[in-house]
Amino acid sequence: MATAVYGFIAFLLIRHLKNPVGRVFVGISRLYFKVEYPSDITAGYVFGGVWLSLNIVLLEINRLLRMVRAVNS
Repeated sequence: MATAVYGFIAFLLIRHLKNPVGRVFVGISRLYFKVEYPSDITAGYVFGGVWLSLNIVLLEINRLLRMVRAVNS
């Protein structure tokens, strides 16, 4: 769950952040600091990635629906 929450926050930050070093750091920090095993990180990224993707898709759909409603009004 933490991966999904922090991932969504990272998505919002990365979306507005143009620094490529920050993007790479978000992706490999847990492995680099040897906090978790690589298999734990992989499983967390898979689950968190699915959850994050769902959140991003729903956010973008919501944004597009608001734009369509504004144009039609």
